[in-house]
Amino acid sequence: MTESLTRRSAGAALWTASGAIAKIVLKLGVLGVLARLVEPREFGLVASALIIIDFFQIFVRVGVGPVIVQRRELTERHIRTAFWISVAFGVAFPIVTTLVAPALAHGLFRSETLGRVLVWAALVLPFHSLAVVPLALLQRDLKFAAIVRLETIAYALGFAAVSIALAVRGFGVWALVAGHLAEAVLLCVLALSTRSFPKRPIRDLQAAREIAFFGSGFAVARGANWLALAGDKWVVGRWLGQASLGLYKYAYELATLPGNLLGQVLDRVLFPAMARVQDDPIRLARAYRGGLALVGCAVWPASLLIVALADELVAALLGPNWAAVADPLRILAAAAILRSGLKLTDSLVRATGAVYRRAWRQIGYAIAILAGAYGGAFFGLRGAAVGVVGGAVVGWGLMLHLGVSLTGLRGRDSLAATFRALPLGLIAGGLALGVRVLLAPLAWPAVIVLVSAAMVAGAGVATCALTWPRLFLGADALAVVRGTLGALPRRPRLLRRILASPASAARA
Repeated sequence: MTESLTRRSAGAALWTASGAIAKIVLKLGVLGVLARLVEPREFGLVASALIIIDFFQIFVRVGVGPVIVQRRELTERHIRTAFWISVAFGVAFPIVTTLVAPALAHGLFRSETLGRVLVWAALVLPFHSLAVVPLALLQRDLKFAAIVRLETIAYALGFAAVSIALAVRGFGVWALVAGHLAEAVLLCVLALSTRSFPKRPIRDLQAAREIAFFGSGFAVARGANWLALAGDKWVVGRWLGQASLGLYKYAYELATLPGNLLGQVLDRVLFPAMARVQDDPIRLARAYRGGLALVGCAVWPASLLIVALADELVAALLGPNWAAVADPLRILAAAAILRSGLKLTDSLVRATGAVYRRAWRQIGYAIAILAGAYGGAFFGLRGAAVGVVGGAVVGWGLMLHLGVSLTGLRGRDSLAATFRALPLGLIAGGLALGVRVLLAPLAWPAVIVLVSAAMVAGAGVATCALTWPRLFLGADALAVVRGTLGALPRRPRLLRRILASPASAARA
């Protein structure tokens, strides 16, 4: 059982990682095109609408997806009940949105245009509700290759193709709305056709109560998490305007890109895997500490690389109209490790079902983010970014404390795992900054400076990690890498040095 789960998790991790990387590359390309066709204010309008839509998603999904993945005993009646609960909310909320959209747009963002955008954007909700159960079942079955394939196809043929085609024709904000709707429709169709399950209506109050008990806990925590993730954007959009929100949105997305990439992989793999061993505290603690270490090894170098090359990254990717993104991007990227640690702890909490213990911490996190963003907004975008980082520190500390209590780890062990790879990040940032300074007198295009500095930094990080893996990666991250590679039938030759360590056999 243990070996089978390890092998399946290892394969799932690599499938999810490769798919996530492909999707991130695709998204960056699409963003680079759309940023030159759509104005920051129009991006801000869609970002405002999505803040409200994401809040409605909490009620549409009512914690159904995590419940399906986490439950030890999942029966047909649970699946059918969960499906129809989700569908009912998914149909109801677009109607509610149509009725209250003007009031929400004016009351929350002081915008009249946003009301029409919100009504059309809400049409994604029924399609998302139909896809909740099949996607959760695929995750429970560890069918990550299928999930990656569906999401990539839906994004490429849905959002990317539709948005770019309409943006070229000058549809502006409506090109973005249509892209989100097309992606939701396509993902719904693909998910339902990939994972079959019983869909006949059912009236089972016992199953509904069981789903509601756990689902409401997930929903409360998700609501607080939404407030933490969307609160800063709401503050920026309401007090600094839609154009500033468009700038801030992409500063935030670029800053959190490395953490989201790895966080998505670890969440999809570790959440169902940890749910299966939730009664084994030793394995649970090992997985959590290893995950923290692995996140640090990826996020520290990437985030400090972004700090060093923010100007070049914005100029090459977004173009001259987005230069104001660079300063908040640096600030947010420097603290990207905090968001990544929060995401990993969230996976642990959902896997163990400790949703109510998470809820009050998420509320505290949300309050800290709102207070920080509001106080910082008086000093512009840079001030808002600094305030958000302060709130993230509070939330990270609260959730790390919960992770320690659930696994029995010592706090210093979790901190050591999180910050173990900081020297590797300083090497990446230092090398990139050195190349940037050396090339500055040549006045080369931003894209050439960006690629040159990133290649030098990447080579330096790879050399240090492969030559002195225990020194720069640490034992916890190495244990995860060895366990993953050791479970695969084919092992990359370049990583045999890691597997050849005397301790590899014991940790694999």
